[in-house]
Amino acid sequence: ENQCPEGFTKPPVLLFSLDGFRAEYLQTWGKLLPVISKLRKCGTYTRSLRPVYPSKTFPNHYSIATGLYPESHGLVDNKMYDPKRNATFTLKNAEKSNPQWYQGQPVSTNFEYNLLLIIKRYLMHLTSYYTVPL
Repeated sequence: ENQCPEGFTKPPVLLFSLDGFRAEYLQTWGKLLPVISKLRKCGTYTRSLRPVYPSKTFPNHYSIATGLYPESHGLVDNKMYDPKRNATFTLKNAEKSNPQWYQGQPVSTNFEYNLLLIIKRYLMHLTSYYTVPL
């Protein structure tokens, strides 16, 4: 019962992010959410998550996908205006499909690149506290 259906050589990766869904809801309301409860039982999950700043839907979802902070992947809000292109990004208009708003690559497509970028930023942060004489 806890296995993938026939035909899968590897278990598929499905990422569900439920906006506004508190971690405690599965404990409190799990019996009313049988599909989500089964996905949790048969897969993996996290008990909680620390949002990036700003704590908005699209910046957080894209941070999960890329492993980058909003200032690095470009989505800093659910609604943004770019004066150079005279364009507004919102989840309600076609501009959301314009790739110019999205920087960074999804972790799944370029894991090594993103990992090195994260390590580099972390090391730069650590070494910023040191003064090295030249």
